Amino acid sequence: MSHLSAHKFRLVGHRGNPADFPENSREGIQSILDNKIDSLELDIQLSQDATCFVIHDDHTRRVGHQNFLVCESHSSELTETSVHEPARFGERFFPSYMLTLKQACEQMSRYKGEIFLELKNESLQVCDAETFVSLVEEDSRCVAKNRRFISYDFQIVQQAKLHQLACGWVLNDYTEQNLTLAQQLSPDFLIINYRRLPDEQDVLWPGNWAWFLYDITDVAEAQKWAARGATYIESWSPLSLKS
Repeated sequence: MSHLSAHKFRLVGHRGNPADFPENSREGIQSILDNKIDSLELDIQLSQDATCFVIHDDHTRRVGHQNFLVCESHSSELTETSVHEPARFGERFFPSYMLTLKQACEQMSRYKGEIFLELKNESLQVCDAETFVSLVEEDSRCVAKNRRFISYDFQIVQQAKLHQLACGWVLNDYTEQNLTLAQQLSPDFLIINYRRLPDEQDVLWPGNWAWFLYDITDVAEAQKWAARGATYIESWSPLSLKS
């Protein structure tokens, strides 16, 4: 029996497998591959010289052993920065150097699952949305069949659609205004924190999109939302939801 039919949702590792490894790290990605998790999500920020890096924050203060502002730092500095999350893991994973998107995609080149790349809007300080999408598209070419571009930024998602890329819009709120915008944009995925959904919501907005909810770590909660129309469940602790 497939994982999808058993649980009625596709499991997504949020920033890899950060329950057990530093987020967005080579080790976390490898855990997803080794455990055959359905999908994973990684975050993309641009350096000063427009190199795509796999990191969530626009700085390295929280996850690294040095403090750099990503968009103001050269790639040569960032590739030598360990992002082993010392506050959570001490020196257990030191050194775990920040990955470029190219490096991460090479690691995932034989992965059969979907790869959700979240393009962070802080990178629009480096270039415009069209250029950002093009840079990510080029650096992720070796996983072109599997990649999905997602973002909170409406313009970034629009550009992904213009490039004819599978894409998703991350919603801040579940509002009628955002429903109208989603209908205009017609993304492949609508993505939202499940805590922002009304408890009384029986069925999620119907449309040509698949619903993708985060960040769920409880099996019963995941199944509840799958029954209400969620296709993808993203988890900070993907192994806890794996069958």
